Amino acid sequence: MAKRRILVVEDDKAIRQGIVDALAFDGYDVLEAKDGQEGTRMALRFDYDLLLLDLILPRGDGLEILQAVRAGRPTQPVIILTARGEEQDRIKGLELGADDYVVKPFSVKELLARILAVLRRSPERPAACSKRGSAGPSTPGRGSTRDIRPPRESRCTCSPASRCPRTQSPCRNRERWACRPCSTACTRPVSR
Repeated sequence: MAKRRILVVEDDKAIRQGIVDALAFDGYDVLEAKDGQEGTRMALRFDYDLLLLDLILPRGDGLEILQAVRAGRPTQPVIILTARGEEQDRIKGLELGADDYVVKPFSVKELLARILAVLRRSPERPAACSKRGSAGPSTPGRGSTRDIRPPRESRCTCSPASRCPRTQSPCRNRERWACRPCSTACTRPVSR
């Protein structure tokens, strides 16, 4: 079962570490960036399932990162996590493409619930996502879903230049059993 990966872009070390610890404890794989420049680089180059983004950052602005992500990855799930709580700030963040907006201070339980909700409704999520931190089937009796893996003979062998058969988007993850972003099972035969 593959872990879901979350990129956390937050300059406050204590807050960032608290978020990273909570996410790791909940079963997520976590990437972290401490400023706008590093956050932009990681947001555009790394594969991840969701971006948690602070707006007030040294060496860059969170809204600029959001715009860059939307330009390069229009369906990438993004949750803004910031101290900017005024109505116009929330509206601007949502209008620029954030999927959710959480104002500091926040409850870790609420943040985890919001992450799960955004991942559930994200077009890039694997079809079997129903459980925190997991991208695959879960244990029967605990929110289980059917196994979406195709037979061994048709395991995904896409190259970075391959395209998803349904959306014609680039296949970005060769380790999983399905092509992202639409989770359509790849029909290419396994090369031996």
